[in-house]
Amino acid sequence: MVEKTLLCAYYPTTVIFVDDDTDFLDWLVEDMPKHALPFKKLLLPDEGASLFECYKSHPITQHSSDLFVDRYLNDASEQLDQDRLSAIANIHHAIYNAERFNEITVAVVDYEMPKLNGLDLCKMIRAKHPKIKLIMLTGKAKQTLAIEAFNDNVIDQFIVKRSAHLADEVVHAITNMQYHYFTDCSKEIKDRLLGKKMAPFFASADLRVFLDSVLREHQLVEYYLIHERGDFLMLDKDGNSSWLMIRDEDQIVELVNWFDFYEADYPNGVLETLFTSIRERKAFPFLYNKDDYTMRIEDWVDFMVPIKSIQLDGRPYYYTLLLQQSRSSIDITRLSSMTHMLTQE
Repeated sequence: MVEKTLLCAYYPTTVIFVDDDTDFLDWLVEDMPKHALPFKKLLLPDEGASLFECYKSHPITQHSSDLFVDRYLNDASEQLDQDRLSAIANIHHAIYNAERFNEITVAVVDYEMPKLNGLDLCKMIRAKHPKIKLIMLTGKAKQTLAIEAFNDNVIDQFIVKRSAHLADEVVHAITNMQYHYFTDCSKEIKDRLLGKKMAPFFASADLRVFLDSVLREHQLVEYYLIHERGDFLMLDKDGNSSWLMIRDEDQIVELVNWFDFYEADYPNGVLETLFTSIRERKAFPFLYNKDDYTMRIEDWVDFMVPIKSIQLDGRPYYYTLLLQQSRSSIDITRLSSMTHMLTQE
């Protein structure tokens, strides 16, 4: 089981259902909550053709270098060595890639199929696309084979096909596997980009639960790490941007100390209101790019945002959520939203 931690990115992705039983697939998809799987593709063997031939002709076979983490790390490899923080900020450039929603992250495969059983197909997919998560549907008689496949890392999960709550179980499994997919992606990125100082912050399970609650409450469907200190860009299905900034007590103390150091440069209480609001944990500056940090401190007054406190992991954290915030470096003309993708299908 993968422990829930903060991710560097998350967005809706495509799930493939593989089964030779059209009626079963139609029932399964129709019985699922419509909001749970907005992107799904059905892979069915043509009449008289082998599943292997159908598999070879399906877009999943072109998926070897089209994964988020591969695109990002390959594209950013040179920048990673030169400017780590800029590389982190560029994670969100995925929002300009309309194909991100077509990225295949999970395959749900039935075991009982003609000519090539689901287990053999899973082995083929695993060999070519090890990052894709595999869920196998199986009858009770094949559970032993499924357990062996799971233990051998051929599949990531199996579900008994005749379960009374099959659709709900499949949705839960897919959601879990998509999270695992982005956990794997985030681990590779965090290992290369984040300093050891921020490791405990991003390992917090409570922070992950809190972030999930923000997504649900405000119907946000994707998010991206903008800065390692805990800044996230979030989008709703229409591409409207919001910003979530989270700080732990150590980060606030560091900011207070930084302001205390410069306070002597501003005598007669010129910036007393600004300094006091930070010391009392009532506000902090909304700064999202390097240019913001080069402005004069007195100009920060216009960028202060109110913050709230919350207890997580037994210690205080502070956050602000700026919904549909227009002040950002996002190029709206290039952004591809989930709604736009759905209308193109």
